[in-house]
Amino acid sequence: MKSYLDCYPCFFTQAIRTSRMITSDEKKIWQILNEVSLSLPEIHFGATPPEIGRKVYRIISKRTGIKDPYRKIKEKCTRQALSLYPELKKLMNSSEDRLMTAIRISIAGNIIDFGANFDFDLKKDVGTILSQDFSINHYREFCEALDKARKILYLADNAGETVFDRFLIEEINKPVIYVVRAHPIINDATREDALLAGIDKVAEIVSSGCDAPGNI
Repeated sequence: MKSYLDCYPCFFTQAIRTSRMITSDEKKIWQILNEVSLSLPEIHFGATPPEIGRKVYRIISKRTGIKDPYRKIKEKCTRQALSLYPELKKLMNSSEDRLMTAIRISIAGNIIDFGANFDFDLKKDVGTILSQDFSINHYREFCEALDKARKILYLADNAGETVFDRFLIEEINKPVIYVVRAHPIINDATREDALLAGIDKVAEIVSSGCDAPGNI
């Protein structure tokens, strides 16, 4: 994934938004933005969004002393997703192709991304996504690869989305290693988030050793 010049205003927007979740002290927020600005020349041209995001959020944590500003939001999203679990499980069990439905459910969970989008209605948006066709569909190739695989390495993304990942993990019927962030970063899933979603019941949870919003 490549960073473009157009990405940089978004990093500042995220810095302001996250800082305001922690403090109402505008002077402190100004100091955070100043430090973010001063750090940009240290970033090599072509650095990826996860690399830049990690730097921005480390500055926020250092300046505020808060390591996980999204903790309550992550827990709320996970519990919201868990409330949909019985209904979605019933939908999957009654479908003609359970694996395809599990994939659709897992994809639908990807709307839970507070780094990119704060404005979503979880139940409504999941329903909309489940009814849409794929723009790119490699389902047959996926099934062939899955059939040959002995183990699955599953890279977690956002907390809350972890609940939707459970459907696919349960359906593929292979040993799964589920990789989470080593430390809190935006609303990316950590071990604690995966445990709340019940991932430990269906997969082995391991740390990526990375605190970037993505895998580097």
